[in-house]
Amino acid sequence: MTEEIIDPPLSESVITSDVQAEANKVINEVITDFKNCLNDYKSLTDTMLIGRFFDMDQQIKVGDMEIVQNVQSRARMDGVTTCPLSGELVIIHTFQTAGKTIPIPKTKYRVYEVKSGYRWGGDNYVSEGTLDDNGKAVLKLKPNQKYKIMFYPNITKKDLDKLYASYDDLINKCAAWLEKNWNNRQKQEWETYIANGASIDWAEACKEFADGIWSTLKDIWNLVCKLFDIFCHPLENLKKLKQLIGDGAEKLIQMYDEYKDEIGDMLMMLKDEAMLFIFFNATWCLFKLLTPQQLINFSAKIVGQVLTEVIIAIILPGTVLKKGFDIAMNFA
Repeated sequence: MTEEIIDPPLSESVITSDVQAEANKVINEVITDFKNCLNDYKSLTDTMLIGRFFDMDQQIKVGDMEIVQNVQSRARMDGVTTCPLSGELVIIHTFQTAGKTIPIPKTKYRVYEVKSGYRWGGDNYVSEGTLDDNGKAVLKLKPNQKYKIMFYPNITKKDLDKLYASYDDLINKCAAWLEKNWNNRQKQEWETYIANGASIDWAEACKEFADGIWSTLKDIWNLVCKLFDIFCHPLENLKKLKQLIGDGAEKLIQMYDEYKDEIGDMLMMLKDEAMLFIFFNATWCLFKLLTPQQLINFSAKIVGQVLTEVIIAIILPGTVLKKGFDIAMNFA
């Protein structure tokens, strides 16, 4: 009697050391690319046509007044404010970030006293100076007097390098989440995929899918820009929110009263283009950890649903990254 030979199920695939080494190339390449994502961001900011959409802002706070402009601009920044009753006017120059405060040092400034009534002779010159290494100055002025202050920003490469270095912790945390998802699930998926003789040419096999994902991520970026414009008054803009993110708008409105402080933090995050770029790259890398077979099982509709859920998770208060990643992985 001839014994029937039965192929083992996929779950019983033989995982050799060579298979494990081949699978590890996937996570190593993804993590390496992700940890260098700010290099891609810097390249985008240097692009003439689209750089302004990615570039960050600098901000100067003078008392209760705030002036904002692009970090690449060296145009003079002017503002008028009233000196508080204490007689001390505090000036602070920083990058506009959602995380750590990154000062911009050594900015020159001039102070003019604003005349009341008609200004035939112009404003009266008071003083000039340079902000300290912490991007700060405390001016001794007349209480309740209006002053015009002119700033002359000159952000250096050293300043920008310090800004980008401030994102190292965030990048490392995102990389840790990617590695956790790899170890919990995707490592086994890839080892099984390779052990069964499948090609590992992810880019070639899934080029059309990958192009679609990247295109969708760019659409989501534009969505975030629109969200920022209307999130300051979400209740008044419920209709617009529904057009942008559907049922996600109801979630935001329900949380509005309970999480006003957190929503303020979220709005600050939406101003932080570099941070958003890191989040989007983490999402992109999450898809890169899927096997071609897993990607084939995705429909365009599911992809859109995943990305919408991820971006809602990112912009809502709470455990931002964990929630977004968990949602995405549940679809894979």
